[in-house]
Amino acid sequence: MKKTMRKSALLSSVAMLIVSAIVLTSATYAWFSSSKVVAVEELAAAGELTLQADLVLNSSFTVKEDLTINLNGYEIVNKTSFVDTDNTTNCYAIVAESGVLNIYGPGKVAAMGGSQYDITVWAQGGTVNIYGGEYTNLGIENNGSDCIYSSMGGKVNIYGGTFSCGNINTKDYAQPQYSVLNEKGNNQNTIFVYGGTFVNFNPADNYSENPRRNFCAEGYYSYESAENVWTVAKL
Repeated sequence: MKKTMRKSALLSSVAMLIVSAIVLTSATYAWFSSSKVVAVEELAAAGELTLQADLVLNSSFTVKEDLTINLNGYEIVNKTSFVDTDNTTNCYAIVAESGVLNIYGPGKVAAMGGSQYDITVWAQGGTVNIYGGEYTNLGIENNGSDCIYSSMGGKVNIYGGTFSCGNINTKDYAQPQYSVLNEKGNNQNTIFVYGGTFVNFNPADNYSENPRRNFCAEGYYSYESAENVWTVAKL
């Protein structure tokens, strides 16, 4: 579990992102032209977003109200890292501060900044429901990157998808591991797994928390479906 919290002005209301090509359609937003800069709040306010091309971020996509994202076979990726006030490097893809965020696959969400803390989806007070897609990060080896992270009252329910980390985390745990799921120390029992596949990480028995944590929801279990790959199913 993490001892400290990384927060940045990058998650403020003035955070921006760059959309390359025609990016998304929704009930509110019909299209965005090539390389148009739009506020994160504009996108999050749409209520429902269906990607029509890859969405390349230059800051985190911050969600502050109810939103459903249909990846539609495309990718949301942030490759831009920044230096926080504690002099750590950070890169976040999606941050849910409030409301309910639903994410549907197929498609991919990735934090690929190669920073000390690459976080793919961060439930930072909001609730995140994941129904499919691929989720991964890069991060610097031997640092603290998490694929899925909850804090500040945030909650995560995972019903499907594939989850992995690019590098081993030796910074925050009793034993080195790929930090695929992680809850902040004062935000325990907030990640529940009902399905999905986890690479180099057993959601039913891991070192993410102390004592060792079983993230599987009641009535669910994990089994090794391939070498070092675990899948969650109903009992």
